[in-house]
Amino acid sequence: MAKCTFPLDSDEKELGTWTTNFVIPDIGRYLGDLTVTDKRVIYLSKFDTSINAILDKALLKTIDGEQFLVVSREKIKSIIPKRSMLNKRITLITDDDNEFIIDYGMLSIDSILKALEN
Repeated sequence: MAKCTFPLDSDEKELGTWTTNFVIPDIGRYLGDLTVTDKRVIYLSKFDTSINAILDKALLKTIDGEQFLVVSREKIKSIIPKRSMLNKRITLITDDDNEFIIDYGMLSIDSILKALEN
């Protein structure tokens, strides 16, 4: 399991890190590391895989040249898992109606869901 490189608060606990695709509708599709903590969902964007390569800098924090999307767990109003034979996804909807999709391909999303529901 990868280790989160985003600076965590001293009282923040990392619950897990996974290499996933991350989709932000109408913005882009990214490949990188998803970390779930007891306070935040943090995504380190390593590679933009979208066709148009649009990057909304307002959504991302840059630290030491790395780009992170950070969502406070308090802002997440719903977690919607979707499973099919070839694709497993989790959609996060925030209180300001932003939608973020964790696309884990054919792999099981159970460990990510457990961390998000913790």
